[in-house]
Amino acid sequence: MNLYHVTCIIILLAFPSLVMSQSIHDISTDDANYRIINNAVSKGYLSLYNDNTFKPNTPLSRRDAVIIINKLEKKLNTNTMPINNNDLQELVSLSKSFKKTYTQTHNSLFSIQNDNKMLRHEQKLLLHEITELQASNHRYKKERKLLFGFIAFSILLSLVS
Repeated sequence: MNLYHVTCIIILLAFPSLVMSQSIHDISTDDANYRIINNAVSKGYLSLYNDNTFKPNTPLSRRDAVIIINKLEKKLNTNTMPINNNDLQELVSLSKSFKKTYTQTHNSLFSIQNDNKMLRHEQKLLLHEITELQASNHRYKKERKLLFGFIAFSILLSLVS
């Protein structure tokens, strides 16, 4: 395969709407309702005529209306999930259980936050006390050196006299 074929295949795979979309010949893309009409055609609710025209001014026959209603009804029935009473009761019980769990978790988190605040405050107090103890320990070391100095001096004085 040459590069042209590979490029074409990549473009068609990346943009499948280029292959699938049918252009509507009798409605301009500037028309305010073009997007709505194109969407209805692409979803299969309405079809184009063989010459790719929509003919928007053609009246809708009863047959066409029934076909459209049938297609819409099939689409609606396939997308609905009936919920029975047991499912609703289960959802209510799960909701209550979740609410209880959420409340307990929220209260626990609030309690943990308060404990954290208290711990931080106590940590600051302990740090302050440790700093004071270190300072007083330093003062006592100085006083002890001075005291030993005086004792040594007094011993020397007593030996000399």
